[in-house]
Amino acid sequence: MSTAPVSLSSSLSSRGPVDSQKGLAPVRSGNKSGYIDHSGAFAINPQFDAVTEFKHGFALVKLGNNRAIIDKSGKFVLNPGQLTIMGDDISDGLVAVRSENGLGYAQSSGEWTIPPTRALGVAGPVHKGIAAIRVEIRVARFGEKCDPTSSPTT
Repeated sequence: MSTAPVSLSSSLSSRGPVDSQKGLAPVRSGNKSGYIDHSGAFAINPQFDAVTEFKHGFALVKLGNNRAIIDKSGKFVLNPGQLTIMGDDISDGLVAVRSENGLGYAQSSGEWTIPPTRALGVAGPVHKGIAAIRVEIRVARFGEKCDPTSSPTT
């Protein structure tokens, strides 16, 4: 990994040098976070409560109680509050998410890999193409149509 030196003013703090492969480094200014480039200039102004490093061209950011995914231009790919992003990292370009339809996996680009379903009880982070999941077993009474994505009948 090659890095470029960055001079930070006393009001800025960086979590490390700018990674030339990713091009941007997370930085904190006051109580907000953003990203700087190799020259130390803001590429994405500090506007977030928390940020992660870019992976696969995307980063997780936090605004209030909501998380979102941005691209390197700072544009939202998944808007804050659009879905509940599970975990604190983009793993293998995927994030586990919760929606009103259940748990699923979205690519960091916003496209679904596994659309949300109530059949997933747990959706863990992805590492090298593998994720720990728990599939919920659904029970139906005889004579009822069984829909594995619906809530169990009582």
